[in-house]
Amino acid sequence: MRQLISLVLVSTFVLDFAVMCRAKEGEKDNAAQLAVKRKAESIPEGTLVEVRLLNKEKIRGRIGEFTQEGFALQVKKGQNYEKRKVSFSDLKSIKQLPGGSTGAAIGKAAIEVIAIAAAVIGICILLFVAGAGNNS
Repeated sequence: MRQLISLVLVSTFVLDFAVMCRAKEGEKDNAAQLAVKRKAESIPEGTLVEVRLLNKEKIRGRIGEFTQEGFALQVKKGQNYEKRKVSFSDLKSIKQLPGGSTGAAIGKAAIEVIAIAAAVIGICILLFVAGAGNNS
């Protein structure tokens, strides 16, 4: 009788442990999916990215609009662009690629132009002041 009770208790503990382990694995998967979703949502629209899906497919394109279920990806097909929907549930990973977004490129170019213009104006003012000092 004691052996039967011991066997029932041990099997109950083993079963509970197995269920807890499976629950932990599910929580890890959900946490990983949530982290990838947050990373995707933090990337601005128009940014060049590489997306890896759970089915091992790799896609490159520019991020489009976001929805609750996923986002659009503008993928180049020959000379044209095709809009492809990517579901967060299918997403394994996402990373930004060099090239950035169009807005970032315009902003960087604008800053460079302003810096060059400021340098040219500064040099002109120095030459004008130096020339005025020599005439005195």
